[in-house]
Amino acid sequence: MGYYRDAYDFEALLANVLIPLGSNGSNAIRRRIIDLASDEPVDDLPEVVAADAIVVVDGTFLHRPPLPDYWDYSVFVDTPLDIARARGIARDADALGGTEAAGRAFDQRYHAACRIYLDEVDPRAKATRVLSIDSSAIG
Repeated sequence: MGYYRDAYDFEALLANVLIPLGSNGSNAIRRRIIDLASDEPVDDLPEVVAADAIVVVDGTFLHRPPLPDYWDYSVFVDTPLDIARARGIARDADALGGTEAAGRAFDQRYHAACRIYLDEVDPRAKATRVLSIDSSAIG
């Protein structure tokens, strides 16, 4: 439950990206708040983006309230958990201490949080577009 509630600083996303891009915003955004590798705050200066810029935000749990109020268009990639788990283990095994440790992390942390998100938020219903990954098409 903790990962789902606390993994991301959505208030910082709102303050540093979404509100500045709103109709009364400054268009001055920060691309990073936290360095992913070190998990340490960064002090990047805001940069002004064009008023007609298309800004893509990629991440998990992005249909949690109040975020959908700020999206002009959103996509939910509906991936079966077994496929997401296999891809995540392959991608993150080295960083998480090996294949077994990565599998445990996905089962106990990441996918546990994902199940809460799917149940509480129903991102399929909130997204502008749902892209369904067909497991039979994955080789």
